[in-house]
Amino acid sequence: MAIPYWEAVDTSTALQILAVIWAVYYVAAAVYNIFLHPLANIPGPIYCRFSKLPWDYWQWTGRLPQKTAKVHAKYREIVRIGPDELSFTNNAAWTDIFAKVPGQAQWPRHLKRGPQGKNGPQSIMNTAGTYHARFRRLLSHAFSEKGLQEQQDLITKYIDLFIHKVDGFVMVAFDVISDLGWSEPFNCVENGEVHEWMKTFAETAFDTQLKFLFHEHRLMFLAPYFVPMKLQLARLQNFKYWFCPSRNGIPVHLDGARLWEAVAAGFGSLQEYCECFDSVSLCFSNGLGAPIGSVIVGPGRVREQARRIRKGVGGGLRQAGVVCAAAAVAVQETFLAGKLQASHVRARQIGRFWESHGGRLQYPVETNMVWLDLAAVGMAVEDFIHRGEQVGLRFMNARLVVHYQIDCQEVERLKGLMLEILGPQQSRL
Repeated sequence: MAIPYWEAVDTSTALQILAVIWAVYYVAAAVYNIFLHPLANIPGPIYCRFSKLPWDYWQWTGRLPQKTAKVHAKYREIVRIGPDELSFTNNAAWTDIFAKVPGQAQWPRHLKRGPQGKNGPQSIMNTAGTYHARFRRLLSHAFSEKGLQEQQDLITKYIDLFIHKVDGFVMVAFDVISDLGWSEPFNCVENGEVHEWMKTFAETAFDTQLKFLFHEHRLMFLAPYFVPMKLQLARLQNFKYWFCPSRNGIPVHLDGARLWEAVAAGFGSLQEYCECFDSVSLCFSNGLGAPIGSVIVGPGRVREQARRIRKGVGGGLRQAGVVCAAAAVAVQETFLAGKLQASHVRARQIGRFWESHGGRLQYPVETNMVWLDLAAVGMAVEDFIHRGEQVGLRFMNARLVVHYQIDCQEVERLKGLMLEILGPQQSRL
């Protein structure tokens, strides 16, 4: 019986063929972009003409404006900075590209460079047409001559302070924005100190630029692997200074049931998280292993009100020492002794085992949680739970929470179940 050709070819030969096809494709694309492309006659660095990787690298490192300026200095007003992209410094180009000419349709904005929100346009920076016109009407007064004259006294006050402290140039903008936006200045110029919001704003701006880059290449599913988790704390701090709901009498509470895990993973300290909220609840059972018990962290008035409400619904406890003793042991022997970090290591091992045998994860493993992508292997969550029960493992969903008390035997049973699930997947590969 004749054997089909694709079954006779071994894996290494198939990979070599794919590598050759990939190389030929990119060499042909490079030759086309350099010599045959409609923009082939436009001057620019040769490495920019056949690949967009230089542009992406400059964007990633935050040096795109400086590098583009150097390219213009060498190749003049119109340069080719990508296979399909031109950059202009000619004044006439602004009218041709961005200006709205009567009787002609305006050029659409680059959607990949200004991603839309999940619910549609959200900013004047990523809108066009009627949406853009509506945003401009709403903001026009604030940027008009009359609008600025109305705020002349306020702006002049900070300009006078700025003249005496020229080094704080950036501080002026933050003082003006904070006073105009919230009627409370940050007093950066007056105190000569950089406000904490300026630091967190820079971090979150970097996070946004990285996500724009991933969105443009349709690789948003890879963003969690490259955007540091610690930026989530920066986002909370940015929320604290930007929104400041407590100024309007709206207290903000954080349910910190699993906050211990985030701190143990190195994504900020308890103090840094607690400073972002009016009150925080910390659970001693989730992760730490205490039988019961939680604590409210916050100002005295918040704690007293929480205690009064809890007693009102029958939640008082006179023998609190029993709960406190278990909580103290949980903090000292679990959190401070490094047992949470050990569970994080075991969770990463489970995640790597799943991926090494053909499985996929919904999110990268950063604490003690492993998010399995069961849909990728064609399995329903109910089937996964049922198969786990057959081998003595209890699951609630596709999220595995690895506790420090889980022993090696249970992990081996889990790996065996994973091999049974991924066996058909590996055969398809």
